[in-house]
Amino acid sequence: MFRYSHSNGSFFESPSTPAVLGLFRTSTGTNYLQYHFHLVTKILDNSITLSAATRITILIATHHINTSTVVTNPIIYLLLVPPLQASMHSFVYGILGGAIIGLSAAVLLLFSGDILGASGIISSLTLYPTATLRDVNQHWKVVHVAAFLLTSHLYYASEYQDKENGLASLSWSAFLIGGFFVGFGTRLGNGCTSGHGICGLARFSKRSLVSVCSFMAVGILTTYLTQEATTPFPKETFDFLRSNPEDPIEIWDTFAALLAGFVALVAFVAPSFHILGGEDDPKASSNARRKLAAATVAGVLFSSGLYISEMVYPVRVLGFLNVGLMWEGEWDATLMFVMGGGVIISLISYQLIDGYAVMGRFLPFRPLTRPLALSDDSKFCVPANCIIDRDLILGAISFGFGWGISGLCPGPAMVLAGVGVSWVLVCYWPAFFIGACLAQLLKERNCGFRQTSIPDNRECKVNTEVATPSFKEEDHIAPDESTDLEKSNVE
Repeated sequence: MFRYSHSNGSFFESPSTPAVLGLFRTSTGTNYLQYHFHLVTKILDNSITLSAATRITILIATHHINTSTVVTNPIIYLLLVPPLQASMHSFVYGILGGAIIGLSAAVLLLFSGDILGASGIISSLTLYPTATLRDVNQHWKVVHVAAFLLTSHLYYASEYQDKENGLASLSWSAFLIGGFFVGFGTRLGNGCTSGHGICGLARFSKRSLVSVCSFMAVGILTTYLTQEATTPFPKETFDFLRSNPEDPIEIWDTFAALLAGFVALVAFVAPSFHILGGEDDPKASSNARRKLAAATVAGVLFSSGLYISEMVYPVRVLGFLNVGLMWEGEWDATLMFVMGGGVIISLISYQLIDGYAVMGRFLPFRPLTRPLALSDDSKFCVPANCIIDRDLILGAISFGFGWGISGLCPGPAMVLAGVGVSWVLVCYWPAFFIGACLAQLLKERNCGFRQTSIPDNRECKVNTEVATPSFKEEDHIAPDESTDLEKSNVE
C-alpha cells in the first residue's frame, strides 16, 4: 500500500501519464462540468496522486483545450492545484481512527474524570513508579497501559503489514534521536498530540493551541529539511537518518509478549503496593476500582484507533509533515483527518461537562458535575494551568523536532512496542526515557528541589475562579499530559 523510494525519497508511487490518460479518456460529448467532477472523484477514489503537468496533459488530451482555457476555467483550475493525497482511504480510515481515539478520551473523561495523555501516563509509570503504584488514584494508569499493550500485541501484531515500506526508510539513529527529543519535549512541555492536541484543543485551551502550533511548525520544518525528496542540502547529508533498503525490520514477538504480560501482572498486583503503603481510604479505594473499567476500555480504544488510522506507520506522519510533497502530488492528509475526528469527538464529550459546555443551553439535560462511574462527591480532574511560558515553548520545539525526525509520538510508539518492532524497543523508548529524565532534572533545578512524588497538576473540581498558579507551580506541573491548566470554566 505504501511505497517508499530510496532513490528519490518520495513516499508514494504515482501511475505513469499514459496509464492515467487511458483511465480517464472520455468522449467529447460528455457534459463539461459533470466530466470534471467525475474526474476529481476518480482521482480521490483511486488514491491517485498526479503532478500538475500530468493533470494539464490529461485535460488537453481528453478535450483538446488550449492552455488559456485551462487557466481561466475555474473548474479546471481546481484540478491544477496540487492534490492533497485526500484519497477515500485516507479520509475514511483517518476519520474513523481519529474518532475512535477521541472516543477513548471521552470514555476516560466522562466515566473516570481523567485526561487521556500518552506521554503523561508513561512519565508517571517511569519517573515515579513507586509513587504511582502506592497511590490508589494512579492505578488506572497501569491498567490503561496494560490494556493498550495487550490489545496491540494480541490483535494487531500478526496483522502488522508493510513493515519495510512503513518503517524501513528510517534508520536506528532516526529512532534514537527522535525518541530522545520527543521524551525531552513532552516532559518539559507536558504534552504531545493526544493531551495537547486531542484533549487540549477540544476544551479550547490557549496553552494547548500554542503548543500544537509550535510542534506542528517545527515538525513540518524538520521533515522538509531532512527528507531526501525535499531537502535543500546535499542528498547525502541526512543519509544517517535513512536505513539501507536491504536491512529487514525485525519483529520481536516473544519480547513484546513478555512486555505486555509484565505490565498486565503489575496492574494486577498494584493494589498490594497500596496496602503496603499503609494507607486505607475506603472511599478513595472504591472510586479507584470504579476507574479501572473505563481505563481498560480507553486503552483498547486508544490502541485500536491508532492502528486503524495508520498512525503507527511513520511514513503516514512524515508524509503529512513534509508539505513540500504537496507540489509533487504526494502529500498525505491522513493525519489531518485523524486529528479532526479525534478533536470533534473529544469536543462533544467536553460539552457534556459543567464548566466546559459552551452549548450547554441546548442540552436536554444538565451538564455533568461528576464522572459517571464515581461517587457523588467526586469531581472531574481536568488540567487548569493557563500559563504560556518558556518550558511550554521549548518543550513543543523539542517534541516537534523529534517527531519530524522519527515520525512517531508516544502513542503510536507504544503500539509498535506492543507489536515488537525492534528499533522502537531498543532505540526509541530508551532514548525517550533518558530525554524525559533530563527534562525532569532541568525542571527540578529550576524549581530548586527534587520531587519524590507525583505532582498533582489537575484541579479536581469545577469552580468559577480563574486558576492563577505562580511560576514555581507551573514548573512543578508534571507527568499528566496536556497540563495546560486552563481555568475550570470556559472563557
